[in-house]
Amino acid sequence: MALKYPLEDQNQTPGFVRFSPCDLFGTPLGDADIVQLYLPPSIQFSDGANYEGFEMGVSGAIAIDTMNKGETDVGKVGASIKSQVEGLGGNLDAGTVIAKMADFVPLAPTQTVQGGLRKATNPNTRVLFKSVALRTFQFSFKMIPTSEAEAEQIRAIVLSFRKQLYPTISGGAGGTSSTSVGYEYPDMYLIQMTLGGLEVAPKVKPSFLTAVATNFNGSSGALLASNGGNESWSEVDIALSFGEGVTLNKSDIVGGY
Repeated sequence: MALKYPLEDQNQTPGFVRFSPCDLFGTPLGDADIVQLYLPPSIQFSDGANYEGFEMGVSGAIAIDTMNKGETDVGKVGASIKSQVEGLGGNLDAGTVIAKMADFVPLAPTQTVQGGLRKATNPNTRVLFKSVALRTFQFSFKMIPTSEAEAEQIRAIVLSFRKQLYPTISGGAGGTSSTSVGYEYPDMYLIQMTLGGLEVAPKVKPSFLTAVATNFNGSSGALLASNGGNESWSEVDIALSFGEGVTLNKSDIVGGY
């Protein structure tokens, strides 16, 4: 079933965003609701990567510097580290040496020795790449019905998103009289943004719907009624949060994601 807002596009909206329930590989599910809404004015894409600090120490820093100069032979790298560490001896003052020794020799707490000498050893901290951050997306829509049919569409759209957010239970009927064993994953969404009928980049990988926030009559206290029956809210704001199912790599960005 296809649901849409606005139902009658009298303003000739130039762009739309389509939410199609799909599997992990992005294949649309034929028995689920497809929702098409107008393209909102602000859509934010955030790419990120995670890094962490690592204390290499003197020998580790020398090893990296040696390899960065093009040396790949393990024996030669080891010999270079040994000679450079030994060469540091003549350039270090006694205070720095004692401050370093305090890390290994239990003469006194390290902080006491280093604080008293006013010397500290350089841990040679480097930044290491750790992982790629999963992208998240937020969409906000304001829906104001102009007819009974459009009010029904809005009601069905809100219900569809809320239903797709939740998992189904497995191993039991659930509820108050029985206990379920587990959950079956909710379906994912294929999110496609179009402008003038053509899909625009950046594209989005299949994503899970992680939050649905609905605000009824945010600026109005009226109800839309049709001949006194089947009353509907006169204004509905819905905010959707999605989390992409997989992380991206460089080839994905080249491919339009």
